[in-house]
Amino acid sequence: MVKLNLNDGKNNLDVEGSAVIAIVIDPVGQDADCAALVLGKTTKYKVAFEAGSGIGSIINQLGRNPFDKVELFGVVMERAKNAIKGGIKEENLKYEVKEVEEEKIFDGKMEEFLNRND
Repeated sequence: MVKLNLNDGKNNLDVEGSAVIAIVIDPVGQDADCAALVLGKTTKYKVAFEAGSGIGSIINQLGRNPFDKVELFGVVMERAKNAIKGGIKEENLKYEVKEVEEEKIFDGKMEEFLNRND
């Protein structure tokens, strides 16, 4: 169980649960724009699922209209992609180009496709 107290001088919030996913913006005393952490006991799947739900909720609150929300989501996706790559900029990556042949999966009527047993 994790207990968390958040306080900004005016507002005070106490929360407890099995785990906490936190993003601290401009952490004091750190040479970083943000600090992210997971504390508690849970699964990787649950962390990913709940982080996505939380980010979606934040975007919904910050975006004034659907276009704002899509733009914010694009920023989130770009940052997530860069984090997964280890912060490497896309133009510095070396790509191996492979040609992939299209594979025929099924040839027949849709009804036969839906009723197959493979």
